[in-house]
Amino acid sequence: MCKLWNPSRWVKSFFNTWKDSTEPTNWRKLGLVILGGVLLTPLVYQLPLPGLDWYEQFYLGVLNMYPPWMIPLFYPFRLIDWRWSFAFIDSLTLVGVALITAWQAEEIRWGGLKAALLALVNPPLWYLLWTGQIDGLILISLLALPWSIPFLLLRPQIFGWVLITRKKWTFGMALCLLISIIVWGWWIKDAFMLSAVSIAHPTSMGWATLGWPIFILGIFLFLMSGGGFWQLLSAGFIASPYVQPYHMVLLYPALGRVTGWKRWVLWGWIWVVGAVPGFWGWTRYVALGFPLAVWWFLREDKQEGIFP
Repeated sequence: MCKLWNPSRWVKSFFNTWKDSTEPTNWRKLGLVILGGVLLTPLVYQLPLPGLDWYEQFYLGVLNMYPPWMIPLFYPFRLIDWRWSFAFIDSLTLVGVALITAWQAEEIRWGGLKAALLALVNPPLWYLLWTGQIDGLILISLLALPWSIPFLLLRPQIFGWVLITRKKWTFGMALCLLISIIVWGWWIKDAFMLSAVSIAHPTSMGWATLGWPIFILGIFLFLMSGGGFWQLLSAGFIASPYVQPYHMVLLYPALGRVTGWKRWVLWGWIWVVGAVPGFWGWTRYVALGFPLAVWWFLREDKQEGIFP
């Protein structure tokens, strides 16, 4: 614990990571995910998934609480039938979650495959596929950093924390926001007003619903994370004002970074996250134990990039 409680070490680690990080874009891995998504799409198309969120928000281009660049980003998907585009998004989600989780493991052929299987068998992931939300697509866009920053900023309450920890990402985020304000004006005010409706949702787990002490805990863990990518991301979940159960899919690759009983603990906690839509109330507090457990299990992990 004394090793963790070292503010000067936090500041030094954060600054060195921010200054020196040169995480390369993983075009080859991104290509494999896209190819897998294309091949899987005809099968997913046959599944009885309604995809209402996909159709009513992203396919029709209804901003709701999303930034204005969501509309042009998803324009290519509107060039095909919405059911096919929905099947493609869900296929990308399945392939992306499985491969990115497997790639985290030191031994991919066995340990990575087991982690990938656990990442695919849980309620929040299939709830995401059922509704047609885009968190799987955002997870995949990590492979294209820093070029994919506009996609990551579709979840700014989570990834905004991570993007300030790398020099290229920080400048990329600032440039993206500056261009958006020039093009669309001061859209941020409207986005915050619309966000208030979602924050009040009964399944919301963010500190805006559950209380400010959770925000303090998230900031504390964020500062103690050093340069570890998955620690920073898990701290960002706790520091976020708004988190839904399906957002936790973004943390599933952590299953590949741990082994043994720790992996089973994380997987069990994912199922607790899945209980939130049915029970609400106190289960939302317990569900935040998932990102907390990720942070604790990986507190000594020195992985500064998305991949080992």
